[in-house]
Amino acid sequence: MLTVFDFWQDFRNFQYTLPIVPGLVIHLEEKKITVHLPRNRYEKVLKVLTNSNEHVLAFGANFSLKADSHLVCMQNDDGQYQTQSINNESATRKITGASFIVFSGALKSSTGLTAKMSIVEDGLLVQIPPNTMSELRNSLKDMKNYAINCGKINETQPEEVIYLSWGEEESHCNLGYDSNYKYFN
Repeated sequence: MLTVFDFWQDFRNFQYTLPIVPGLVIHLEEKKITVHLPRNRYEKVLKVLTNSNEHVLAFGANFSLKADSHLVCMQNDDGQYQTQSINNESATRKITGASFIVFSGALKSSTGLTAKMSIVEDGLLVQIPPNTMSELRNSLKDMKNYAINCGKINETQPEEVIYLSWGEEESHCNLGYDSNYKYFN
């Protein structure tokens, strides 16, 4: 069984790391996945690029207040993990939030695919060719939006499109301890 830990494990230190960029959210809509990158977190994105393996790029996401449902991973009675989507009872499911996205740059041209997206646990795995990984990394470094079409090569309509979009500045995440804050008056 494929598990997300296979993609970012460090066998030397026996650690699992998933860098989280404050304010980054992932939205799944019908055939469109959008990774919203806050402009004021550019330095954090650069740090993820610098510290990641050249073939694997992973981002942990924040809980999205705009999503009406979220992917969750639950363990069933026989120990297997199962992905479900939970949503607000009164809301119709339009936007589903995800907890992470992993880009794996090892997709072979022999697959006949431009890219392949899979839901894994409570996040997404996107398999892309090495040249697409290079283009993705360069766009992030240059702070440019980027789109990845998933599906068969030479198809007129992609199965899904993944957009990495630099957007409005994020200011809702806790940035840490403020020395001016007083616990008692």
